[in-house]
Amino acid sequence: MGISPHTKTDYIWTAIIDGLTSLSFQSAMTAKTFCVNTVVAKILKDYVQCPTFEELRAEIQQQRYANLRYHVLMKTPFAETRPHVNHWYAVLYVTNDSVIIQDVLLKCAATRFAVHVVKLEDWNTVFMEWIDEDHNRFDDCHRSFVEGMREYQ
Repeated sequence: MGISPHTKTDYIWTAIIDGLTSLSFQSAMTAKTFCVNTVVAKILKDYVQCPTFEELRAEIQQQRYANLRYHVLMKTPFAETRPHVNHWYAVLYVTNDSVIIQDVLLKCAATRFAVHVVKLEDWNTVFMEWIDEDHNRFDDCHRSFVEGMREYQ
């Protein structure tokens, strides 16, 4: 005679509350052994262990310029209606959880190039493409970044 699903849940929560003692029982449906400690450890690992973004950080560190979605990055009201409006940004450096970028082009009425922080967890929502040396606009982007304010004289 098997244990009802409601009773199985009671057994699981009792084991968790009583100090995560080992609890095994045979399921009436299969011959597999169920271990509460394994389930709890898996849940804790998924919720407590933060993603490291190692591969993404390595990829970003190899690049100089990126084309990013401006309205999504700046969280403007146009983020929903104009998500593909883009601007060039220079990658300054990468931290454990974010990317520090700088505008390549000076904004109207600005006297300094803005610096932004993008969380690595949000990177894929703002990223469009890399502006590397093979890109057809690399020379324009690089010249704008190097010339800076002198470009507008």
